[in-house]
Amino acid sequence: MRLKYSDNKLWSIHHYTERYAQSASARQPLVLLSGWSCDSHIFEWLIPGLAQHFVIVSAELNTIPDDVSFEACCEELAQCLFAEFTQPIHFLGWSLGGNVAIELANAYPQLCGNLCLLATTPVFVNKDNVEGMMPEAVFKTFQEQVFHSVEKGLSQFDRLMMAASDRHSAKPLRAALKDYRQQQISQGKVWPIAALNNGLDFLAQLDQRDCIQHLSEKNIAIQAVLFADDALVNVSASEFYHDAVIVEGASHLGFLTHTETVYQTCLSMLSCSVQALDDKQAIATSFSNAAMNYDKASDVQQRIAANVFSRLASAIDNANTTPEYIVDAGCGTGLWTNKLSNLAPHVTGVDLADGMLTFAKSQYSSVKHWLQADLESMPLIPEQSDYIFSSLAVQWCDDFSAMLAHWLNVLKPGGEVVLATLATDTLYELADCFSQLDSQAHVNDFYSYQQLLSFVEASGFTLKYSAQVKEIQTYKTAVALMHDLKAIGAQTIKTKGGVVKPKPMTKSQLSLVSSSYEKYRTEERLLPATYDVIYLHLKKPL
Repeated sequence: MRLKYSDNKLWSIHHYTERYAQSASARQPLVLLSGWSCDSHIFEWLIPGLAQHFVIVSAELNTIPDDVSFEACCEELAQCLFAEFTQPIHFLGWSLGGNVAIELANAYPQLCGNLCLLATTPVFVNKDNVEGMMPEAVFKTFQEQVFHSVEKGLSQFDRLMMAASDRHSAKPLRAALKDYRQQQISQGKVWPIAALNNGLDFLAQLDQRDCIQHLSEKNIAIQAVLFADDALVNVSASEFYHDAVIVEGASHLGFLTHTETVYQTCLSMLSCSVQALDDKQAIATSFSNAAMNYDKASDVQQRIAANVFSRLASAIDNANTTPEYIVDAGCGTGLWTNKLSNLAPHVTGVDLADGMLTFAKSQYSSVKHWLQADLESMPLIPEQSDYIFSSLAVQWCDDFSAMLAHWLNVLKPGGEVVLATLATDTLYELADCFSQLDSQAHVNDFYSYQQLLSFVEASGFTLKYSAQVKEIQTYKTAVALMHDLKAIGAQTIKTKGGVVKPKPMTKSQLSLVSSSYEKYRTEERLLPATYDVIYLHLKKPL
């Protein structure tokens, strides 16, 4: 049913391998984190539905040694997970598992996706007279009970987890929990005494209220699901979250008695991320397919990249110091990554398109570091990079503001970004001609120059330079222009509503667009294609 693929002293990591429930198209990892005294079998009623949309992975505690802090325990898990996955990971955490998810996201925001937290409070034991949290005396009494008798302590905990369940669900829930505990015993999954006691120490000391505020500032979405009749986590915890759903008539185990409600709530929050991942994969596939021909068909793109490179090289000269680390964000075929390798000893080419990276590696063996990753969540060491170079890549990102926040974290203090992107007038001639054909989008939706500047102003970066330049590429025919766009992988259209893959055009449609384009023909008898280029040079404050 599950396949262990990794474990260390503290954690075991498992893939969900139930064949009938898996979706072959699922690519987004979702890590399940269970609560105190439990393992991932507690999620059995949720997993089959989630496995239709996500790569399901569970993380289970083996033990908690006396000398390991909560932060160190989470760090061990981070090393396991982030060595396995290069894309951001979503987390579904229940109770203490939700606290683990909060800690991971706070420590590694660039490597985490969204969080779904079930019956999780950032502060479990009453601190600063926080309303609704468990009184310290009550918690200590329970802790002593567990210390003296694990069996009695777990029985009391199970009663609290089921407390206030309605009459119709109480009996089957009691039977399910009894079966679960027996399964734990038969499979040797019962938490050791030290782990139980140290886990309670974690809960007693936790205060993650500031962490949740920081995650909101870092654009990590949190969906809290609280249960109205929970005897362990009071619904007043909802005040800590921007987005909290309260499930009526449910106890601490509400995801077992109200499985469909919890499932739909979590899925609706995460499905937007799944669609975004699918959209980005469609874009990456288009560019991967274009890797062999990109450099030959990208005249205007290369001119723009040369301008970015020249400005970055001048910035390095003016700094009078040799940088250690440069990132090429959206490296494509690696042509400019290779040139950047002459400016610093450590250059990393980052791209989401595996076909581009495969081509780049085959062409430029002197560049040692290539990374397949989303530019909005590059798994790079925080505050290590000196410069980020990027040419005509960030217009494919979903959230320019979130990308800037991530890049601010990647750069060391005083680090700089030099980039080129595209604005609203890009390919306006082509867009106009297609508007004669239908109402569908045939050119990307781009930010305006002013919008981009406003994003920069709010980002924490200092703007050193900005410019708007119209680059014109000319063609003999409209067909030649569209052929070039396909040759460089830019035929996939990114709109505010998602990614659109245009359908093949009929001869009559192609003729209509070509005829309409004739009104733009210049005195030199050529057809212009305008690129509305925005150059930005940003610096992270010291």
